[in-house]
Amino acid sequence: KTYFIEALPFSKTPSFALASDVVVHENSGFTEIVNFASNISEPQGVLQVMEGFTVAIPAGDERLFSTLPQVYLNGSLIFAVEPFEYGEVVVTVSLALASD
Repeated sequence: KTYFIEALPFSKTPSFALASDVVVHENSGFTEIVNFASNISEPQGVLQVMEGFTVAIPAGDERLFSTLPQVYLNGSLIFAVEPFEYGEVVVTVSLALASD
């Protein structure tokens, strides 16, 4: 008799919480918000490491920034507003595990 064994990877997506919406003034320049991302949970029992945060900005909305938003694994958010630009943008923040 022949039978198959399939071992599926256990990969729980890391989780996190974000602070409330961010409001800055036109020409405010560089901004750093400490603990913007919090309660960052690493998956337990997984032999993978967190790769980092990804910040997705809709096409065309990059014009609002001289330094695009980045979120670091310590939870800090940094960005710089382009001089004389204003508006609002919805960004998507995700956290991924490093791939093999």
